[in-house]
Amino acid sequence: MNADRDKLITAVYSAGISPEYYHESLETIDTLVFANPAGDADNIIESGSGLPKSNNGKLNPSIDSEILHHIQRSSEIIDHLGRQKQGKSRAELLLDTAPNPAFIFDHAENIIAMNDMARNNGQKPCRKLADCCTNIYVLEQIRTFVFKNKTQKLLIEPGYINAEGNVNTCILVRKMDENLNVPSDKTRYFFTIVNLGFDQSKTGLFKETYELTQAEVDVAVHLASGLQVSEIAAARKAKIDTVRFQIKAIKRKTNSRDIPSIVRLVCGFSAGILTSSQLSPLEGIHGNQPTPLKIQKQITLRDGRNMSYLEQGDPDGAPVLLLHTIPYGAELIKGAAEAAKRMNLRIISPYRPGYGRSETQKNVKGDAYINLVCADMYELLGRLNITRVAIAGIAIGSVYGMRFAHLYPDRVSHLFAISRTPMWKDEWIAKTPRRQRLIMRLTKYTPQLLPLILRATMAYIDKGNGKDLFNISCADSAADILALKNPEISGLMEREFVEGLIPGYEAFHHEIVLGMKDYSQEALRLKHKFYILHGDDDKIFDVSQSQAFADYVPGTKLEIVKGAGHLLIYSHWEHILRAIKKNLN
Repeated sequence: MNADRDKLITAVYSAGISPEYYHESLETIDTLVFANPAGDADNIIESGSGLPKSNNGKLNPSIDSEILHHIQRSSEIIDHLGRQKQGKSRAELLLDTAPNPAFIFDHAENIIAMNDMARNNGQKPCRKLADCCTNIYVLEQIRTFVFKNKTQKLLIEPGYINAEGNVNTCILVRKMDENLNVPSDKTRYFFTIVNLGFDQSKTGLFKETYELTQAEVDVAVHLASGLQVSEIAAARKAKIDTVRFQIKAIKRKTNSRDIPSIVRLVCGFSAGILTSSQLSPLEGIHGNQPTPLKIQKQITLRDGRNMSYLEQGDPDGAPVLLLHTIPYGAELIKGAAEAAKRMNLRIISPYRPGYGRSETQKNVKGDAYINLVCADMYELLGRLNITRVAIAGIAIGSVYGMRFAHLYPDRVSHLFAISRTPMWKDEWIAKTPRRQRLIMRLTKYTPQLLPLILRATMAYIDKGNGKDLFNISCADSAADILALKNPEISGLMEREFVEGLIPGYEAFHHEIVLGMKDYSQEALRLKHKFYILHGDDDKIFDVSQSQAFADYVPGTKLEIVKGAGHLLIYSHWEHILRAIKKNLN
């Protein structure tokens, strides 16, 4: 027993401060806290202190005040250390930051690394610089910069990487080893494609969206152009300290964690809201540009909090509120966004308080948090002059859709639930895959441990392991494994998870708690009835759970999607959009 206690204490500290042992720590905690000699792992009863016992009435191992002290101490250590930077090389971090295709090449013009967008963009293997940059003029400019340049640190060249010259871009090349004692023939170069198309009207829109000053907008655009603080100061004829102060203001107003976050925001804004404005000096006007498929926006609510949301599809189409899960699902893959536009659907995806750039109110939890989310959505619809809307909630999002329909029934036209419903029964824990089952058991039996495990999960993701986490979480479903082999899906999920958790784990925490509460009685009283879409290979929330809800709440319709798993919103989005469109007609 003492050996088990020592192992548990070690795992508690390891989970908090050693992300590299994340899986081993969780395995140890799962085995020791919920070990059951009788083999019935779910025959757990609660002691008077709310901690788990096995079916023979003995704690395995005993979680007493000493272990609780270690749990608290581990959490305090994490808080003291703060969130750690991703444990990736500088090259990997640069590639992750780039919002467009990006490459790392060496002095011999060998491509030594590239991001997913570059990898998926090419029609042939890209092993040499000339393979991925087929525009002779631009290639010569890069070679001049690499082989003949002695003083220039950054190359920004309007032009194209493809020989056809049919993509409006500028190219950016920077030495990676500028401040290191690296021989010139060993120097590596970062090469990406950027959009510098901020004209006066677009700059004004960016300024208005985030309530920036003109100086702050200028600094943000310079950062997105690849300039360093000293270079921006020189360009603006300002002091370096002034530029640093302006960067701090930009971070605060846009809720960006660091400069790469600002770069992603500006470039995403340029590629989304400000799409396709850049015209090469080598080309003429091509006429009206298409309406962007995805637009990231932000408003300031009446109480002063910022709320961000994403618009996708047809801006003049039938409005649909798409409510994300924890914390991904807000953004559709490109094919789904294109289909939504063709089907005249305006998909509006608000980020809930405490996720991404949406600010929350301190210490708001439980029902108060659900009501806060609904009040924010109500205000958003008012700002957008939308009187009635269809609501589609993904997993935990269905709870917010239900509450909104309960509080504001006249503002709702249709109600959809994707991949789960607002019903919950504790008996379902036993049928859940092991990793999700551990989180559910911790929530129910040892809530003192849950914040620590969520911090550990966040640290593991911060180290660049998001895709690994998704693969393990979805390993029981053949459909989800197949979906995650699509780099667009896995990349989008990882980015949404990382960006969604920028404010911290708190919203993540209390949404897990909300997910284990039963709201079926409230659903019975709704004026609107749910239309449920659920994959038959969903192993996280079995389709039988949605069937139980449909049996309990009269008027519910259940569509079982064959060959789909829990990632239904990504892999079988056609079924979701068709169901929404059909019901709206």
